[in-house]
Amino acid sequence: MKLTIEINGKEYNVQIGESGQEKDSYSIVVNGVPLRARVKGETGSAPAQGAALPKPEPAARAETPTRPGPPRPDLMKPVSVEPPKAEPAGGKSTIPAPMPGTIVAVSVAAGESVKKGKEVVTMETMKMNVPIFAPADGKIKSVLVKPGESVKAGQPLVEYA
Repeated sequence: MKLTIEINGKEYNVQIGESGQEKDSYSIVVNGVPLRARVKGETGSAPAQGAALPKPEPAARAETPTRPGPPRPDLMKPVSVEPPKAEPAGGKSTIPAPMPGTIVAVSVAAGESVKKGKEVVTMETMKMNVPIFAPADGKIKSVLVKPGESVKAGQPLVEYA
């Protein structure tokens, strides 16, 4: 049997035939898409030819905003993308770890003079080697870490003056 069915204002071309596999089993093609259907039982009598089917009640809709609300300052916190700056500590400055990681190498020793931009420590973080450079000219007072040591973000690595 071939039918044209309108559901919610949209027309569907439906072809229904017995599938022959099981009792009450049908082969249905809807707009060219083959489907299998099985009648499990009657739920009521079929409407008379040409009678209107009752309209289904619309499903409850979740309240969704149609436009975004005002900005939320509590969610818009500034994020620093620069590593922590070296801070003086009693005439001395430190070079902090920019992020957590493991010290791979120390390139300076206590008493050594360094120029701004010289690599002083190499650390591994997120499976990458990250060089840490001297932020200013100075003299290394002490090296506070050794290779293999785990460090936290902001932890002093080298002290210099």
